[in-house]
Amino acid sequence: MYPDIVDKHKVGVTGGSHGGFLVGWLMGHQEYKHIFKAAVARNPVFDMNYMLASTEIPDWIYACVAKS
Repeated sequence: MYPDIVDKHKVGVTGGSHGGFLVGWLMGHQEYKHIFKAAVARNPVFDMNYMLASTEIPDWIYACVAKS
């Protein structure tokens, strides 16, 4: 979309926490995964069951699951 500004061979995506989850979603989505040449997901929440067992804030997991 902006070839004079963005080098399509050097586009990356990064995110932490929920942003890390979104990075994972982008990398696994057929429509978007070809756009990025690099991806970094920092401390993403991919699995709520694992997160519940490993987090120091389990009430956050209960609140997120209760809303869905």
